[in-house]
Amino acid sequence: MLKFNRIGLFVFLTLIIGVIYSSQVFSLDENITTTSFAIGTTYDSDSNIGNLVSLDHEFSGHQHIMFNMDRAENNDDSVTSTISFALASSNFEDIGVTAEFSYSKTPDSIEVYTGSGEFAYYINNWQFTLAPQLSTMTLLFTQDRHFNMHSIGPKIGIDYFWDSGAYVYSSYSFNQFSDRPVLRINDTLGNLGDAARQTFQDRINERISGFEKQSVSLTLGRVYYWGSVDANLSYAKLFNASEWLGGTGTSLEDDTFVSTYWLSVFYELSSRFSVSSDLGVQIQSITANDLYFVNVTLFYFWE
Repeated sequence: MLKFNRIGLFVFLTLIIGVIYSSQVFSLDENITTTSFAIGTTYDSDSNIGNLVSLDHEFSGHQHIMFNMDRAENNDDSVTSTISFALASSNFEDIGVTAEFSYSKTPDSIEVYTGSGEFAYYINNWQFTLAPQLSTMTLLFTQDRHFNMHSIGPKIGIDYFWDSGAYVYSSYSFNQFSDRPVLRINDTLGNLGDAARQTFQDRINERISGFEKQSVSLTLGRVYYWGSVDANLSYAKLFNASEWLGGTGTSLEDDTFVSTYWLSVFYELSSRFSVSSDLGVQIQSITANDLYFVNVTLFYFWE
């Protein structure tokens, strides 16, 4: 099982301590507690199916504890399971702090540990956020062939809220990936025949080429008495597996860019129940087949 390096562990523990400390500093006099439970499902035009279960508990002082479980069934019969846990604290006036840990695994393929934090500052109608993130990944092939790598990078956000209920969210993120396993991989490739080498390289490409190297996103939305509506777009440059392999060559040499456009609607059915829905399309630069997707999530709230 892959562990965080010492720096990553120190950063993540520091974030948790910061959340706990801020929960005391920012604690308000209100004693209102709210808990929400959500279940959701996603389906796309490639017959991939995702299911989500989420629990969010807000306690005195606007502190949150959140837990999520996600299971994605892919059209190649692989299954990706993700578990995440987060602590958040905010006085909803000046400062917010969040620490999150997640674990994701696709059997016989890849497992990923991620620690992230978010620092938010609110001033007038503006919100500024900085969210550093560290991920460590193990590429799984056989019991004797597995390679470790990591990525680190920040996400920067600038949001604005109008008194009318309209708002705009914008963000930019980038990740720097490690290259330490390259020599070990090249040693392995040197012991393989041409056909086996190409297969091995392609399997590496399949496991890691979906990670984002850079991305920008924009959301325009408005709050209504019954809920909210968002129009969203994002543009991402994906990780280049061929470049990471040190130029050894794979079936995918060029950078891949992904554009995603979707509409989100959140509707309050009653004081206890709400529902959200997303409908969108994802366009990749390397394929002519666009990916259409729909998501529906049901929320239940109680105090």
